[in-house]
Formats: sequence, C-alpha cells, structure tokens
Amino acid sequence: MKGAFILPKRNLIIPNLIVQEGAISFLKMMFRADVADVAAGGNFFFGLAGETGVAANSQLNDITDELTVVNGYARKPISRDAIGWPTVDLVNGQGRAKSAIANFTAAGGDFSAPFSRVFLCNVVSGSIGLLYAFSAQISPAITATDGNTEPIQYEFFF
Repeated sequence: MKGAFILPKRNLIIPNLIVQEGAISFLKMMFRADVADVAAGGNFFFGLAGETGVAANSQLNDITDELTVVNGYARKPISRDAIGWPTVDLVNGQGRAKSAIANFTAAGGDFSAPFSRVFLCNVVSGSIGLLYAFSAQISPAITATDGNTEPIQYEFFF
C-alpha cells in the first residue's frame, strides 16, 4: 500500500508512510465483517502537525506537535463515501482512491505553528484513536496565515 498527500495550492505531491496500526486496520476493515475501526458512516480525519520524526510504529498518541485548536484549526473530516472519496480509478494499472479537498483556513489569526506533516486518523480530536498515515516532511514548513487557506488531498494506491 502506498499513497500521497497532495497540497493542490502549491502543486506538491508528498509521499506518505502508512503506519503499522493503519495497515492492520485497513486489512481488518477490508476482510473482517466483525471489525470496524471506522464504523459505517464514520469519517477519516486529516490533521496538521510539526512532527520531525515518525516511524512505522508511530501511533496517534505519539503526535506531540499537532497544531493547537485556535484561529480556525481543527482536524477535517473526510467522509467514507463518494463525496469524501469521489475518485476511485486506475492509474498506470494501480487502483487509486483520491479524496476530496479538505480546506484548512486560518481565521482570526495565524495557525498556532507552522506544519510540516499531514496525518490521517479516525478521530476528530485527541490522542485516543488510530493513526493511519503520515505525510513525508514538508520543507520548508507551511505557516497558515490569517485569511489564507491550505487545501489538502489524499491519494491511496493499491
């Protein structure tokens, strides 16, 4: 499994690391009807962080540099349906699911810190939940300034 986070405004495609608990969760959701780490009708969520070191065994509670919920920042939901993932197709013979764009807009001031990674998880806030993937480090880090929007998209390949 591989994928990429996309920052459309900047024309950047950033590879990602699907962490171990994410890979196990995806396999369970695909092959076990009795397991639903994201329930039917549930969402995935994109978050922004300044993490410098991530590993294949990273978990959601390992994220220490997620932006603070101020000035419009909050994790963005990506619904698990044709609206949240409108594109499911083949690219060069590989299956791909491409998410809708999630817009992170700073309002009332800049976001609390620059971000250098995007992450995919299964909870709207907090550190109790599942982490599925981290983007590679974005360099230089991005500062979301008051009134500006940072669009994020995800492509998942099999």
